[in-house]
Amino acid sequence: MTIKFFFTPPYNCKLQPIENIWTVVKGKVTCSDTKPKDLDKSVDNYIELKTTKLLEKSKDTYNFERYKLLKFWAQSFLIGIPKVIVGFRDDNGFVKQVKEYKTLEIPRIVRGKSGMWDPTVCLNFASQFFDWLKSVIVINDPKSSYTISFNHPFQEIKVEYAGIGNSVLAERHIK
Repeated sequence: MTIKFFFTPPYNCKLQPIENIWTVVKGKVTCSDTKPKDLDKSVDNYIELKTTKLLEKSKDTYNFERYKLLKFWAQSFLIGIPKVIVGFRDDNGFVKQVKEYKTLEIPRIVRGKSGMWDPTVCLNFASQFFDWLKSVIVINDPKSSYTISFNHPFQEIKVEYAGIGNSVLAERHIK
């Protein structure tokens, strides 16, 4: 797995609930349910749309709660998206059910279940990881990019400077 990491200029920390990493967390928002009148509150209208296979067996439910809900929650929580809508699809790819989840309530679904994740552990890990990452990335230039890889056998994270360019930032954000 290889992840491109880009320094981004600071922006509104209200969009990043983890204060000590808000300058490095970046996210993609799927949609908004209304056009915001107040741009400072626009995140309140954001929705993340996801699809996954129908939960037909207990193993499907376990995997959904253990892996998918963790990803859905983490992605949405870190950038402040309040709602995740999941379409459950059949083997032919047709959505058969739709369910809405409030981001802040997702951890309650798995709380106390054997083998499940804990949001506090996840956030502590993310905080420590981003602290470490900020110490490793030494070039503070929004046009610079890095490649982060987590290679087999998954015991080492590698960070490599990829040079200038390949920035996901529009020029107006760099000035």
